[in-house]
Amino acid sequence: MQASWTTIELLDLVAYQRQNKVSRSDTNMDSHIHDQCEIYINLSGNVSFMVENRIYSIQRGDIIITRPNEAHHCIYHDASVHDHICCRFSGEKISEILDIFFNRKAGNENLISLSAEKREEMIDVCSALVDGQSGVGKYIAFFKLIELMTGADGKAAMPPLPEDIKHCIEYIHANLGKSLTVKELAEFSHVTVNTLERRFKASIGIAPYTYIQNCRLALAVSILKNGGTVSEAAEDSGFSDISHFIALFKKRYGKTPLQLKKQN
Repeated sequence: MQASWTTIELLDLVAYQRQNKVSRSDTNMDSHIHDQCEIYINLSGNVSFMVENRIYSIQRGDIIITRPNEAHHCIYHDASVHDHICCRFSGEKISEILDIFFNRKAGNENLISLSAEKREEMIDVCSALVDGQSGVGKYIAFFKLIELMTGADGKAAMPPLPEDIKHCIEYIHANLGKSLTVKELAEFSHVTVNTLERRFKASIGIAPYTYIQNCRLALAVSILKNGGTVSEAAEDSGFSDISHFIALFKKRYGKTPLQLKKQN
């Protein structure tokens, strides 16, 4: 595993530890997508993790990895304290040594489970990242973490989503560029809007509207990064009002679509 110091500085590596105490009614607040790689390590809490349309059951020391624009969020099963470590970085410059992030299908092989011995070593390494190391020391800890994760055994996901919710998600992804509403989704599922919202949130932890919005924003980012204009990104990802799209985009990412486009 080799990378030049110049390349390493471009990782924009950020690591932090956080404790949350969130009721299930607030789980949609934790839904997010972004343009960096992320390593999530669970330390405590009765939670699962959803990436794209797959739900993973996790325990202390389990790792969830996501690459840019993979829709993901934590599902809280009760109000117990959720303690976790998160590491985000820009990995495209060293993607050749990050196969576990980039050489897989979106929403697959996101869960990494280490042996008990390696798990505690990994938590110690992450603590070194979080505790404010700078310069060479921080990146030595980072690459040690990558080394521990590479080649580790995966763990099976939870049982598949209920068939009706799975079909809803497939329908959403097939129609993101259209004027898709929750009412239309309920009609497709042959249930009332209230029933759909209740079952959708019970299955994946967020409301269908939030899920649709997350997927549209992820698609817009992908379009912009692949050379599309702001107008094309808005239209092709299902936003009919470009002003609303820009405002929502900036609220989520902290930058306008044009600013993100210029960075790429």
